Amino acid sequence: MESTPRFVLPPRPTPPDEGSKEHERWCRESSIAYDGGSLTTAYGNIVQIWGPGETPLVTMGKDVNRKSYEAKRTNKIGGTEKTVKVDAKTYKKYPKVTSGLAAAGEIYTFVTAEGDFTARVTGDVQHLVKQLTEQRLQQYISFTFHTGNGAKYGEFTPLAISL
Repeated sequence: MESTPRFVLPPRPTPPDEGSKEHERWCRESSIAYDGGSLTTAYGNIVQIWGPGETPLVTMGKDVNRKSYEAKRTNKIGGTEKTVKVDAKTYKKYPKVTSGLAAAGEIYTFVTAEGDFTARVTGDVQHLVKQLTEQRLQQYISFTFHTGNGAKYGEFTPLAISL
């Protein structure tokens, strides 16, 4: 007997009881940085769409190669100048979430079957779309989102195949 593949959505976490410590945690704002931007919303919104610990916007470091160079340093004003050689090296650079009201980002509205929520998003929308489409396996539910100027993106659907 040959079976036909069917889509099966992974089980979502149950929201915690109001007033509990876990509920307080779900209500706190959380930010996720990704290459090219960040997404900030309540932690509960994030874990209702993506598996906890497996969010699609996991902060991953990139290797950066720095060339060697020479710089002039003075330890005190009017002191003698000293030439310092800085060796070449490779280090990790991680995406960051810029803080401050001026860097708050644009408000996006995420629409799910369970309800709508808003998030502040920084960076180009194309970077966000790229991250969301690349990480569909960690997603619990389908959603779309609308930018601040009304452009609609999605539907972003989870992908789980059961045989």
